[in-house]
Amino acid sequence: MLSVRGLSSLLALLMMGISALTLIEMLLRRREGKLPAHQRVLLLFTLFSVALGVVINALTENYFARYYLPGLLMLIVMMLLCWQGTQCRMRALRRLVPLALCGVFALESAIFLRQEQRTSPAPYEEAANWLLDNGYTQGFATFWNAAPLTEASDGAITVYTMPDSYWQDDFKRLELNRFLQEKANIAAVENREVQGPVFVLLTAEELAQGVPYAQDAYLACRLSAGNIYRYEDLAALLALLQDPEGGPKE
Repeated sequence: MLSVRGLSSLLALLMMGISALTLIEMLLRRREGKLPAHQRVLLLFTLFSVALGVVINALTENYFARYYLPGLLMLIVMMLLCWQGTQCRMRALRRLVPLALCGVFALESAIFLRQEQRTSPAPYEEAANWLLDNGYTQGFATFWNAAPLTEASDGAITVYTMPDSYWQDDFKRLELNRFLQEKANIAAVENREVQGPVFVLLTAEELAQGVPYAQDAYLACRLSAGNIYRYEDLAALLALLQDPEGGPKE
Protein backbone atom coordinates (compact mmCIF):
# COMPACT_ATOMS: atom_id res chain seq x y z
CA MET A 1 0.00 0.00 0.00
CA LEU A 2 1.29 3.43 -0.89
CA SER A 3 2.26 5.80 1.88
CA VAL A 4 1.06 9.39 1.96
CA ARG A 5 4.42 10.55 0.61
CA GLY A 6 4.35 7.91 -2.13
CA LEU A 7 0.85 8.93 -3.19
CA SER A 8 1.91 12.56 -3.21
CA SER A 9 4.89 11.69 -5.41
CA LEU A 10 2.65 9.91 -7.90
CA LEU A 11 0.32 12.89 -8.03
CA ALA A 12 3.28 15.18 -8.54
CA LEU A 13 4.48 13.06 -11.48
CA LEU A 14 0.96 13.14 -12.87
CA MET A 15 0.95 16.92 -12.62
CA MET A 16 4.30 17.13 -14.41
CA GLY A 17 2.92 14.98 -17.21
CA ILE A 18 -0.19 17.13 -17.49
CA SER A 19 2.00 20.26 -17.47
CA ALA A 20 4.06 18.89 -20.36
CA LEU A 21 0.89 18.09 -22.32
CA THR A 22 -0.40 21.59 -21.55
CA LEU A 23 2.76 23.18 -22.97
CA ILE A 24 2.48 21.06 -26.10
CA GLU A 25 -1.19 21.93 -26.54
CA MET A 26 -0.59 25.65 -26.06
CA LEU A 27 2.30 25.60 -28.52
CA LEU A 28 0.09 23.84 -31.08
CA ARG A 29 -2.66 26.42 -30.58
CA ARG A 30 -0.13 29.20 -31.06
CA ARG A 31 1.08 27.58 -34.27
CA GLU A 32 -2.49 27.37 -35.53
CA GLY A 33 -3.20 30.98 -34.56
CA LYS A 34 -5.84 30.01 -32.00
CA LEU A 35 -4.05 31.46 -28.98
CA PRO A 36 -5.23 34.89 -27.71
CA ALA A 37 -2.65 37.59 -27.13
CA HIS A 38 -2.74 37.41 -23.33
CA GLN A 39 -2.25 33.63 -23.43
CA ARG A 40 0.69 34.03 -25.80
CA VAL A 41 2.32 36.34 -23.28
CA LEU A 42 1.60 33.84 -20.50
CA LEU A 43 3.10 31.02 -22.55
CA LEU A 44 6.23 33.07 -23.26
CA PHE A 45 6.81 33.99 -19.63
CA THR A 46 6.08 30.43 -18.48
CA LEU A 47 8.72 28.99 -20.78
CA PHE A 48 11.15 31.73 -19.76
CA SER A 49 10.56 31.13 -16.03
CA VAL A 50 11.04 27.38 -16.27
CA ALA A 51 14.19 27.82 -18.37
CA LEU A 52 15.49 30.41 -15.91
CA GLY A 53 15.06 27.93 -13.05
CA VAL A 54 17.03 25.31 -14.98
CA VAL A 55 19.83 27.77 -15.79
CA ILE A 56 20.13 29.05 -12.21
CA ASN A 57 20.30 25.54 -10.78
CA ALA A 58 22.85 24.54 -13.39
CA LEU A 59 25.08 27.56 -12.83
CA THR A 60 24.94 27.29 -9.03
CA GLU A 61 25.13 23.47 -9.09
CA ASN A 62 21.97 23.24 -6.98
CA TYR A 63 18.64 21.48 -7.21
CA PHE A 64 16.44 23.91 -5.28
CA ALA A 65 12.76 23.79 -6.18
CA ARG A 66 12.28 27.44 -5.24
CA TYR A 67 13.89 28.54 -8.50
CA TYR A 68 11.00 26.87 -10.35
CA LEU A 69 8.21 28.43 -8.30
CA PRO A 70 7.47 31.33 -10.71
CA GLY A 71 7.30 28.94 -13.65
CA LEU A 72 5.21 26.47 -11.64
CA LEU A 73 2.63 29.10 -10.74
CA MET A 74 2.39 30.20 -14.37
CA LEU A 75 2.09 26.56 -15.43
CA ILE A 76 -0.90 26.12 -13.13
CA VAL A 77 -2.66 29.17 -14.56
CA MET A 78 -1.85 28.10 -18.10
CA MET A 79 -3.05 24.57 -17.35
CA LEU A 80 -6.45 25.82 -16.21
CA LEU A 81 -6.76 28.11 -19.25
CA CYS A 82 -5.86 25.25 -21.55
CA TRP A 83 -8.27 22.89 -19.82
CA GLN A 84 -11.04 25.44 -20.03
CA GLY A 85 -10.99 25.39 -23.82
CA THR A 86 -10.49 21.64 -24.21
CA GLN A 87 -13.35 19.43 -25.31
CA CYS A 88 -13.84 16.37 -23.12
CA ARG A 89 -16.69 13.89 -23.30
CA MET A 90 -16.02 12.33 -19.88
CA ARG A 91 -17.12 14.68 -17.10
CA ALA A 92 -15.15 12.77 -14.47
CA LEU A 93 -11.95 13.05 -16.51
CA ARG A 94 -12.49 16.76 -16.93
CA ARG A 95 -12.48 17.15 -13.17
CA LEU A 96 -9.28 15.16 -12.81
CA VAL A 97 -6.87 18.04 -13.33
CA PRO A 98 -8.16 20.44 -10.64
CA LEU A 99 -8.70 17.51 -8.26
CA ALA A 100 -5.13 16.30 -8.80
CA LEU A 101 -3.84 19.82 -8.29
CA CYS A 102 -5.75 20.20 -5.02
CA GLY A 103 -4.58 16.75 -3.94
CA VAL A 104 -0.92 17.58 -4.43
CA PHE A 105 -1.11 20.75 -2.37
CA ALA A 106 -3.25 19.12 0.34
CA LEU A 107 -0.96 16.11 0.71
CA GLU A 108 2.21 18.19 0.68
CA SER A 109 0.75 20.39 3.42
CA ALA A 110 -0.13 17.30 5.45
CA ILE A 111 3.37 15.88 4.99
CA PHE A 112 4.94 19.16 6.08
CA LEU A 113 2.82 19.33 9.24
CA ARG A 114 3.43 15.68 10.07
CA GLN A 115 7.11 15.35 9.22
CA GLU A 116 8.33 18.86 9.74
CA GLN A 117 12.00 19.03 10.54
CA ARG A 118 12.45 20.24 14.09
CA THR A 119 15.76 21.74 15.08
CA SER A 120 16.73 23.40 18.31
CA PRO A 121 17.44 27.12 17.87
CA ALA A 122 21.08 28.11 17.86
CA PRO A 123 21.91 29.85 21.15
CA TYR A 124 22.86 33.19 19.67
CA GLU A 125 21.52 34.86 22.80
CA GLU A 126 24.26 33.15 24.80
CA ALA A 127 26.91 34.36 22.36
CA ALA A 128 25.48 37.89 22.34
CA ASN A 129 25.41 38.05 26.13
CA TRP A 130 29.00 36.82 26.40
CA LEU A 131 30.23 39.36 23.88
CA LEU A 132 28.45 42.27 25.53
CA ASP A 133 29.56 41.21 29.00
CA ASN A 134 33.16 41.18 27.81
CA GLY A 135 32.96 44.50 25.97
CA TYR A 136 32.79 43.30 22.36
CA THR A 137 30.36 45.25 20.21
CA GLN A 138 31.82 44.71 16.74
CA GLY A 139 33.08 41.70 14.88
CA PHE A 140 32.72 39.29 11.97
CA ALA A 141 30.52 36.29 11.22
CA THR A 142 29.32 34.45 8.13
CA PHE A 143 25.96 35.19 6.56
CA TRP A 144 23.69 32.82 8.48
CA ASN A 145 25.26 33.73 11.83
CA ALA A 146 25.59 37.48 11.48
CA ALA A 147 21.92 38.45 11.34
CA PRO A 148 20.81 36.22 14.27
CA LEU A 149 23.67 37.53 16.39
CA THR A 150 22.69 41.13 15.63
CA GLU A 151 19.06 40.36 16.42
CA ALA A 152 19.94 38.52 19.63
CA SER A 153 21.82 41.60 20.85
CA ASP A 154 18.98 43.97 19.86
CA GLY A 155 21.37 45.74 17.54
CA ALA A 156 23.97 46.40 20.24
CA ILE A 157 26.53 44.34 18.31
CA THR A 158 27.64 45.40 14.84
CA VAL A 159 28.41 42.27 12.85
CA TYR A 160 30.29 42.64 9.58
CA THR A 161 28.83 39.92 7.39
CA MET A 162 31.03 37.54 5.43
CA PRO A 163 29.69 35.25 2.66
CA ASP A 164 27.99 32.00 3.52
CA SER A 165 30.66 29.38 4.23
CA TYR A 166 28.58 26.62 2.66
CA TRP A 167 29.07 27.97 -0.86
CA GLN A 168 32.50 29.56 -0.79
CA ASP A 169 35.55 30.10 1.37
CA ASP A 170 35.79 33.88 1.09
CA PHE A 171 35.25 34.11 4.85
CA LYS A 172 38.74 32.63 5.33
CA ARG A 173 40.09 35.83 3.76
CA LEU A 174 37.71 38.11 5.70
CA GLU A 175 36.03 39.20 2.47
CA LEU A 176 32.70 40.88 3.11
CA ASN A 177 29.33 40.01 1.68
CA ARG A 178 28.51 42.77 -0.79
CA PHE A 179 24.76 42.15 -0.57
CA LEU A 180 22.22 42.32 2.26
CA GLN A 181 24.56 44.44 4.33
CA GLU A 182 24.70 48.13 5.09
CA LYS A 183 27.15 49.97 2.87
CA ALA A 184 28.39 51.78 5.96
CA ASN A 185 29.63 48.48 7.37
CA ILE A 186 31.52 47.67 4.19
CA ALA A 187 33.05 51.15 4.09
CA ALA A 188 34.07 50.98 7.75
CA VAL A 189 36.05 47.79 7.21
CA GLU A 190 37.57 48.69 3.86
CA ASN A 191 38.59 52.16 5.07
CA ARG A 192 39.98 50.74 8.33
CA GLU A 193 37.59 52.89 10.35
CA VAL A 194 36.76 50.12 12.83
CA GLN A 195 38.27 51.04 16.19
CA GLY A 196 38.75 48.94 19.30
CA PRO A 197 38.73 45.18 19.85
CA VAL A 198 36.95 42.93 17.36
CA PHE A 199 35.78 39.32 17.40
CA VAL A 200 35.11 36.58 14.89
CA LEU A 201 32.41 33.94 15.40
CA LEU A 202 33.09 30.65 13.61
CA THR A 203 31.13 27.41 13.70
CA ALA A 204 32.67 23.95 13.88
CA GLU A 205 31.93 23.37 10.19
CA GLU A 206 33.74 26.59 9.27
CA LEU A 207 36.73 25.80 11.47
CA ALA A 208 37.05 22.41 9.79
CA GLN A 209 37.88 24.23 6.53
CA GLY A 210 41.10 25.59 7.96
CA VAL A 211 40.79 29.28 8.85
CA PRO A 212 44.23 30.98 9.06
CA TYR A 213 43.27 33.58 11.65
CA ALA A 214 41.43 31.12 13.92
CA GLN A 215 44.38 30.29 16.14
CA ASP A 216 44.12 28.90 19.66
CA ALA A 217 46.06 31.86 21.01
CA TYR A 218 43.13 34.09 20.07
CA LEU A 219 40.35 31.73 21.19
CA ALA A 220 38.22 33.53 23.76
CA CYS A 221 35.29 31.22 24.31
CA ARG A 222 33.66 28.03 23.07
CA LEU A 223 29.88 28.26 22.87
CA SER A 224 27.11 26.23 21.31
CA ALA A 225 26.77 28.83 18.56
CA GLY A 226 30.48 28.49 17.72
CA ASN A 227 33.93 29.58 18.79
CA ILE A 228 34.61 33.22 19.49
CA TYR A 229 38.04 34.58 18.62
CA ARG A 230 39.06 38.01 19.84
CA TYR A 231 41.68 40.42 18.53
CA GLU A 232 43.14 43.66 19.78
CA ASP A 233 41.76 45.57 16.80
CA LEU A 234 41.02 45.23 13.10
CA ALA A 235 44.62 45.97 12.15
CA ALA A 236 45.83 43.06 14.28
CA LEU A 237 43.30 40.73 12.69
CA LEU A 238 44.28 41.78 9.17
CA ALA A 239 47.97 41.47 10.00
CA LEU A 240 47.38 37.94 11.24
CA LEU A 241 45.54 37.17 8.03
CA GLN A 242 48.57 38.27 6.02
CA ASP A 243 51.05 36.46 8.28
CA PRO A 244 49.46 33.61 10.24
CA GLU A 245 52.84 32.75 11.74
CA GLY A 246 53.23 36.23 13.17
CA GLY A 247 50.74 35.77 16.01
CA PRO A 248 51.59 35.38 19.67
CA LYS A 249 53.36 32.19 20.61
CA GLU A 250 51.88 29.77 23.10
